[in-house]
Amino acid sequence: MGATGDKQRRAPYNQNIGRIIALMARNRHRWPALHAAALLLPVAPSSAAPLPRRLGECRPTFIREIHSRLSAADANGVQIPIAGSGSAVSYTNGGYQVSYDTVPAIHSSREGDRVEHCLSFVPDCREAPCGGA
Repeated sequence: MGATGDKQRRAPYNQNIGRIIALMARNRHRWPALHAAALLLPVAPSSAAPLPRRLGECRPTFIREIHSRLSAADANGVQIPIAGSGSAVSYTNGGYQVSYDTVPAIHSSREGDRVEHCLSFVPDCREAPCGGA
């Protein structure tokens, strides 16, 4: 498939990621620590820009892996996704996001899809207990 056909094929997936970011912004109260975790993860391969550092900043990256939130090992040690446990996605820039909800936009995307990774929320952790307890 040529470059133009490839871009046309990926366009719906890139639009889905925009929906994911909007969903995350609306539901940040359900998993605020994950936004902070995405900010603190190390930057990975050079094929993607580093993680965004300022509120409202977006950086291009690619989907590395798409998962269910939870999985369980079978008798052979193979991880089997637990249906209905939520969604998780990791990016080539080292970012990782997870939701308790199953997000159709994540599961209709593909590994390697180009996305804009945006920082939309930073939790106020000044009141957090010391030692991570």
